[in-house]
Amino acid sequence: MEIYTMNKYLLLLCCLVTACTTTRPKYTDPGLYTIPQEWATSLHDGWFSARTYSLGKYSTGSRQGGIAKAGLPLAIQHPTDAYFYTVSGPSGSLAVQTLNTVRVVFGDRPLPAYLSSVAGTTPVFYALVNDPVQSMARWELLLRNASYLELNQDAPIGVLQLDKVSYRVTAHNHFGTINSYEKVTYEIQDHGKPLAAVMPGAVPRVWVSSTVTPQQEALFAAVISTLLLR
Repeated sequence: MEIYTMNKYLLLLCCLVTACTTTRPKYTDPGLYTIPQEWATSLHDGWFSARTYSLGKYSTGSRQGGIAKAGLPLAIQHPTDAYFYTVSGPSGSLAVQTLNTVRVVFGDRPLPAYLSSVAGTTPVFYALVNDPVQSMARWELLLRNASYLELNQDAPIGVLQLDKVSYRVTAHNHFGTINSYEKVTYEIQDHGKPLAAVMPGAVPRVWVSSTVTPQQEALFAAVISTLLLR
């Protein structure tokens, strides 16, 4: 009986060690991460040229530092790393503005709990993207950093919103190693369904669902570009 109990504990210990050290299998969600839905993505970064990206049928223009003439929809004191550029595609180009700030700036905004509940000093990546249909309307992207425990769970860390329409932004490390920041991938979801995803880095990868509308495709391409250039 004692030998049986000891063997059982040894087996349990081996399972725990294996779980902590094994690389997680690759994420194989057939809904989005399929070859037909992956876009060819390239970084262009020459010695004498600005860093730009091409992703599928879209491409980014050169970034310019500061705040564009259109301004910001709210007062942000001392924004950092502010720049603007355009994303060109089959139906035209969209203006993009990005910057870094802190969560307290959005204190009077109705935000999801995973953003409103964090400390006011929490860093927030903020982007504005012109709507593909209403040229005067701009989508807002708010994104905070994720812990590796949140990455393990594909936790929500951001929101893409315009008026009463919003998409959840999550982040995971399912292509990398568990409990790590390796190969972080961001998803844009609609009611839990992934519509687009991007893995920034030296070898970037982009996926966009074949079910999205042309307007959604253009919007998601611009939003994805902000994460590539972030």
